[in-house]
Amino acid sequence: MILKIIIYPLSIILNFLIIILVGLPFFIDLIIFFTFIFLFIKNKKLFFSYNIFFIISILFINLFILNSPVDKNQLLNGHKKFSFEGKYKKNIDTIIKSPQGDLIALDTCTEKIYDNKIQINDQEFITDELGFRNKPGSIIKSNYILVGNSIIMGGPLSQRNILSEKLSTDSHLRFSNIAIGGTGPKIYENNMAEILPTLRDDQKFLVFYFEGNDFYFEKNNHEFYWYGIKIPKYKYKLRFGYERIERNKDKFLNKNYFKQNYLYQNIRPLSQRFYNKLLSKWTNSCLIQWKIINNQKVGFLYKYYQINQYKAHIIKNYDVIKKIEKVFFIPTKFSVYENYFDHSFSKINRENKLNFLKKEYKKLNVEVIDLTNELQVKSKHELKNNKLLFFQDDTHLNELGNKVLSNYLLKILFE
Repeated sequence: MILKIIIYPLSIILNFLIIILVGLPFFIDLIIFFTFIFLFIKNKKLFFSYNIFFIISILFINLFILNSPVDKNQLLNGHKKFSFEGKYKKNIDTIIKSPQGDLIALDTCTEKIYDNKIQINDQEFITDELGFRNKPGSIIKSNYILVGNSIIMGGPLSQRNILSEKLSTDSHLRFSNIAIGGTGPKIYENNMAEILPTLRDDQKFLVFYFEGNDFYFEKNNHEFYWYGIKIPKYKYKLRFGYERIERNKDKFLNKNYFKQNYLYQNIRPLSQRFYNKLLSKWTNSCLIQWKIINNQKVGFLYKYYQINQYKAHIIKNYDVIKKIEKVFFIPTKFSVYENYFDHSFSKINRENKLNFLKKEYKKLNVEVIDLTNELQVKSKHELKNNKLLFFQDDTHLNELGNKVLSNYLLKILFE
């Protein structure tokens, strides 16, 4: 009786947990689980023996075969490694190994994707006492404070090459930034309001809206989009419902008591790419395209479908608005190089966003400056020397791109 009521059900649960520990996609977990239940349901001794064998096998693999810490193979850039409660951990000063660019991580459809990897130097990552990417005390000493997302924070760049440091080096003024990767205009406004009481009267904000992810488009309840790609409703629901299950599985197995499961840690990244590739191809929503520019293979985050309505959060806090010197519109990597491709939508989409931004900030007497033409002109010039303004495998400006942007911003500020 005890066997039927307690031990056998517990064994079934243990069996499922053991399968999950391997790190395979969840749908494969289910296939294996139900297969073994079907095979052994009538032979409980064999079922118990199987569970014991499986546990011993996993322990053996973890202890003797995969006994090198997986952290040696897992590289995180500063943004991912030090993100903490909407900012970064305070008072960081370290050098970390840079991983591949963000396009490599997002590209689940390209075969042998890691062949496209472009090496990036080690990243120096410094944060101040507030959790922003500045040297300590920079904000209170600065004349201008840059506001934006990872484009302004610097992405994979080392500290000396981020935009605020470039501007400070190239001028007699001091610049700092409160940019956080992965955020948007609502967070920009909150961060500006947070530091407002500590600022001098002569300090000003320079706010940067990024074309890539600071805008959204209106859609009706019958249309579903992901990165601007329209997906049929049933595919959208199934895809993101399934991905939610996989994320919950990762949260569970990333708990401290599973940290030493090197079998999971080594297999899981491959599993994630596998199921993401299946889902991307099934929904026709592969995100990355690789194009040849001057014999260089360059990756782009592809989301240029024609969508006519664009909006963005407009900063309305009166005290913050008084501190904003200018608002800048930064184009995506694709927009900067769009003239090298036969693609009509990128310009239409960009102009819709820019016009909305100009219209809304004109009501608040704040000038909006488009940086697209300057970056397009300079990118064309630099290509003569076979140089790019962006990392080949990343969406962010490289050192040269930030230098070009710094020179142009100083020209605007000193006009």
